[in-house]
Amino acid sequence: MNHKDKLQIKLIIYSLLESRNFILHHYDKATAEAIVVSKGDKDRHSMLGFTLESIVPFEGFESNVVNQLISELMREVETFNTFELLAFAKERIPYYVDQLCSQLV
Repeated sequence: MNHKDKLQIKLIIYSLLESRNFILHHYDKATAEAIVVSKGDKDRHSMLGFTLESIVPFEGFESNVVNQLISELMREVETFNTFELLAFAKERIPYYVDQLCSQLV
């Protein structure tokens, strides 16, 4: 894997961990319920998707495994709703971080 890919992966990992930290410190079940009551469940929390889109290279990574992980991550980020955001931060972000870290070795 080239240096550019490694840097991109580290940036994605950093962004995921910072997003997780923000979500876990600002969201809870009551907050999610309040958002749904006030806005409905149409909010797809696209800011995380925008963040990831801005740092993922257009041409892709040399590693097919990394490309598949990023595609899976992007699909998942685009589809979760308000209640799934907290679960995503707790369960799925650590999964993606672990998978991406294993590719850096």
